[in-house]
Amino acid sequence: MKKSLTSIVKENVSRPAMNEVTVTRHSKKVRNKKMDGDSLLKRRVEQKLKDCDVSGAVRILSSDDVIVPPTLETLEALRSKHPAEQDNPSFPPKASLVPMVGQVSAEEVLQAVTSFPNGSAGGPDGLRPQHLKDCLRGSRDPASTELAEALACLMTLMLEGKVPDEICPVLYEASLTALLKKDAGIRPIAVGNTLRRLAGKMMSKRIMEAMGVLVRPQQLGYGTKGGAEAVVKNSAGRHSRHDALNDIIHRALTSCQVHNIREPNGLPRDDGRRPDGLTLMPWCQGKALAWDVTVVDTLAQTYLQGSTERVGFAANQAEEKKRSKYVELEGRYLFCAVEFETFGVFGNEARDLIQKIGKKIMDRTGEPRSLSFLKQKISIEIQRGNAACVFGTFAQSRGLEEIYNILDAKKNRLLSV
Repeated sequence: MKKSLTSIVKENVSRPAMNEVTVTRHSKKVRNKKMDGDSLLKRRVEQKLKDCDVSGAVRILSSDDVIVPPTLETLEALRSKHPAEQDNPSFPPKASLVPMVGQVSAEEVLQAVTSFPNGSAGGPDGLRPQHLKDCLRGSRDPASTELAEALACLMTLMLEGKVPDEICPVLYEASLTALLKKDAGIRPIAVGNTLRRLAGKMMSKRIMEAMGVLVRPQQLGYGTKGGAEAVVKNSAGRHSRHDALNDIIHRALTSCQVHNIREPNGLPRDDGRRPDGLTLMPWCQGKALAWDVTVVDTLAQTYLQGSTERVGFAANQAEEKKRSKYVELEGRYLFCAVEFETFGVFGNEARDLIQKIGKKIMDRTGEPRSLSFLKQKISIEIQRGNAACVFGTFAQSRGLEEIYNILDAKKNRLLSV
């Protein structure tokens, strides 16, 4: 009598002795049916939904990434992206390494396991973060508590660097998948073992506060709780100012009969980013003009020392960075980095471009104050953006809107309540 696989598993679970485990072998070979692309896509989406990973399912449906077949060419391409292993690596002696980590607690393990997103993939050992989540879900279950304490001991051992050398190649290995990029290149995706990633999460959280003190205020994305969100909220007004300044340049070029478009498509850029504008006719040296506008903070920590020594330091530094960013456009286009400072200073390239545009408008219209009008418009938009940025840092409240004025008819005066 043939038994189903479920019956065999139930019998093996109910038998405590290892020598009583039933082993069955199927005489018939099961042939794997080849599935088409739609069936594979359906299976992957269903698996993500089973893991309660709705965002992952949406990413799969909207992604056009293709896994490269495992061939010798793929292997060589992956090796070319990874440095070769050195024969004699100059690692410091183990005796000089003094680990500065304390005992990992079970609470740290639970927090780190919970921080894994739903549907996270497992490494070569097949252990997925969801497996640990399911086993540690019952906080009052003695088995879950015992597992958390065992993982805490293991994490302490790993963070102290006491993993035996024979285990390191297995514990710290990763599965490598090659994805095909749009430019026919290869993007390697490595997924390490869950236990190694768990140890990395706990170590990263421990050093996060110390690193936050070192990198603030230049970098707020790591080590500062809500830092990136605060930067986004405090940048209110900058986007509208950027659009307004580009609109001024666009209209000024149109006034001197130089047709142009905003955010042109089809420029040779690897990352797909576009400059703010491009003229449709030659501007100088037989080349079309491409420009990109940025307003930098004069008192930013990265520019503060230079700004105290030289006027326009922040704008000129931003011009150099912007020019290196659009280096692919050099040769075919005449690129101009239009940089302004929050204190109203023009960068060198911005000043030259505004001077040329103002002169062309004056020659076209005969108005001698054209350049002054253009500079005034730009200055007003910079100051308007500064005001919006300042007001964006205020807490949300009704403020003066809660004040009401009542007319006292007898005394003929206003009362504020």
